[in-house]
Amino acid sequence: MAAKSSKHSYNLPHGREENDRLDAQHHAIVELIGGRVYHAPLSRPSKILDVGCRSGVVTTHLAKCFPSAEVVGVDLAAPIDLSTKPDNVTYLQGDFFHLVESGVLKEGDFDFIFSRMLVVGMVDWPRYASTVSRLLKQGGWVEMQDLSWHLYDHNECSIDDAFPFVLAIQNLLLRKGLDPFCGEHLAEYMRSAGLRAVDQKIYPWAWTYWKNRPETRLIAEHSRSEEHIAVQNFLLEKLNNGVGAYTSEEIRTLKEENQTSAEKIREGMHYIFGVAYGQK
Repeated sequence: MAAKSSKHSYNLPHGREENDRLDAQHHAIVELIGGRVYHAPLSRPSKILDVGCRSGVVTTHLAKCFPSAEVVGVDLAAPIDLSTKPDNVTYLQGDFFHLVESGVLKEGDFDFIFSRMLVVGMVDWPRYASTVSRLLKQGGWVEMQDLSWHLYDHNECSIDDAFPFVLAIQNLLLRKGLDPFCGEHLAEYMRSAGLRAVDQKIYPWAWTYWKNRPETRLIAEHSRSEEHIAVQNFLLEKLNNGVGAYTSEEIRTLKEENQTSAEKIREGMHYIFGVAYGQK
C-alpha cells in the first residue's frame, strides 16, 4: 500500500507485526474474491510488477505461479524478511513514480502489473493508471484491487452517517488528495488510460460474517480484529497530522467510537472491495 507520490509520508505502520497483519489480510481477501489472487487471464508472462508489495506475499505467489518469469516488487518500505524470497524475485525500494521517471522501471517492459490496497497512499490515480499503461507491453494486463471507504448495509444503502470514524477517514483522505472511494473507480481509471477489455468485479468487505455470503468469513474476522482496528486508529492520527482537521480530543473520541462500534454492527454491513483488470 505504498506506491505514492513522494510529497506524502508513509501512512501505515512498518514492521514484522504489520507484515503478519497484511499476510492475514491477504488470505482473507483471497477467500473473499473466490480463492484467486488475481483475475486477469494471464498466459506465461515473462516479467511481472507488483506495486506496493509490502510483505511480498503476492510477489512470492506470482513468482511461484510463474517460475520462469522475472517478478519485481516495489514499495516505499524495505522488505522485512528476504530469507524466503524466490530466486526470480527482485525488490525495489522507492517511490513508484520516481522509479519510472528515473528509468529503473522501463516503458513497455511488463506483461502483468498488479497492485492492491493503495487507497491510503495513491495521490494521483489517473496518473498511476496512465503510467502503468506505458509500462505494459502490448497485450499485457494490469489488475488493481482496492477498497472503497463507503459503508453499506445489506440492501446496498449508504450508512456512512452512522459511523463518525468512517466519515473522518473519508474526510482526511480527501484532504490529503487521496480517493477514499477508489475501489469503485478502478475501471473508470483504466478506461481513461486507454486500456481495453476492462472488467470490474465488486465484493463485500464485510464488517461481520454474512451468513448467505460464506466468502466473508475471514474478511469479517480480520476487519474486527484488534490488530486491524489498531492500524485504523494509527491511520486516523497519521492522516490528521499536518492537516489538523480534528483536535486531539476529537481524535480520541473517534478512536473510542471505532473500538466500540461493534455494538452498532449488523449483518450485511460492508465496504466495497473492487477488482478491475484491463489489457493494453
